[in-house]
Amino acid sequence: MTKEVQALVEEAFDLEEALDILRNIYLIDRWFTFPKFHESADYAVAMMNEAPQVHAEKLEYPADGKSRFFDWTMPLAWDAQEAYLEIIEPKVPDRYLARRMKDPCSLVMWSAPTPPEGVEAELVYWEGLDEEQRQSIDLKGKMVFTTQNPREMKPLWASKGAVGIVSSTMPNPEAVSEGIFWVNGWGDRPGGWALLADDSRLFGFGISPNRGKELIRLFEENLTIRVRAVVNSKLYEGTLPQVCGFIQGETDEEVLIIGHQFEVGADDNASGCAIIVELARGLGRLIEAGKLPRPRRSLRFITGAECYTTFAYASTYPERMARTIAGLNIDMISVRGGREPATFRILATPHANICFCDRLLARIVKDTFAQCNIPAEIQLRPYNWSDNILS
Repeated sequence: MTKEVQALVEEAFDLEEALDILRNIYLIDRWFTFPKFHESADYAVAMMNEAPQVHAEKLEYPADGKSRFFDWTMPLAWDAQEAYLEIIEPKVPDRYLARRMKDPCSLVMWSAPTPPEGVEAELVYWEGLDEEQRQSIDLKGKMVFTTQNPREMKPLWASKGAVGIVSSTMPNPEAVSEGIFWVNGWGDRPGGWALLADDSRLFGFGISPNRGKELIRLFEENLTIRVRAVVNSKLYEGTLPQVCGFIQGETDEEVLIIGHQFEVGADDNASGCAIIVELARGLGRLIEAGKLPRPRRSLRFITGAECYTTFAYASTYPERMARTIAGLNIDMISVRGGREPATFRILATPHANICFCDRLLARIVKDTFAQCNIPAEIQLRPYNWSDNILS
């Protein structure tokens, strides 16, 4: 990339606009329901279509828990409003353990609904049981409390009759003691992710590690803990959207820029989506103004549900994939405040499809950071799949 082209792109890329796009995507996606996914996709499409030379549309794929693209089964659609969990016994100063309207991550994604009046149940501390007790316990009508990520254990607890799960899991609980971990996997299959049509239906709540410690202290006092859960949610057959922007090139060959949307993080991955949207807008403005020639290859900008809509796209549009000669997956690109130098990771293409693009991208990034006086450690790492699995 010449310095002249780089300067043009930097001039056309509006950083403040990109930050606004990031904020707006984050504020929608943090609720992580399928209606919000559509709202987020509509917003990204509208922002792309504001720019000349860019044609963007919303694609939709079935979210019915049974349709398959390649060997991936699509998730069941889900919506949720208010949900809360409160301690009924014993009496405690702050009886509310979780409230979705206060923190969306308080409710596990794909949680099943309760009756309007809620469900009252005894809470069982899973880590407080020995192996024999875990094997023999009947959880019918009870809720399970765990400090672990409940995704892998959910099928077992469902088979034992549990009605719901409470988890205080956090990868780094000491550093994020008041945070609530986003549990976005509720399927029953080993290593599974999304809830499918034939998976067990449970509700789940997330609480902070500190609230988890409070519960453990109550259990250590041999107190019986009873809770009430109210979940206003809906599981249904719907659609999963995908944003698809396009800038026509001089040939039919395409370069794909892709990133996953519809997650709760401003970094993971509203940052990547914002860059993709503003990149399309900036390049469109440059081409329209005649400052940048039409690219030799068409540019396609895609954001959507991680992996699920990526596979759906590749399966639905094989002729486009046949024309795609290169791609770049943009995932989590913000810099943590105070970190010097910044770390910029590039995941290489797999050995089954080695490409010079790995080294070329690393060189471009290194040169760009140096020209902008940004101290950065550029790491070229081995292939590890995400939406770059198309490579």
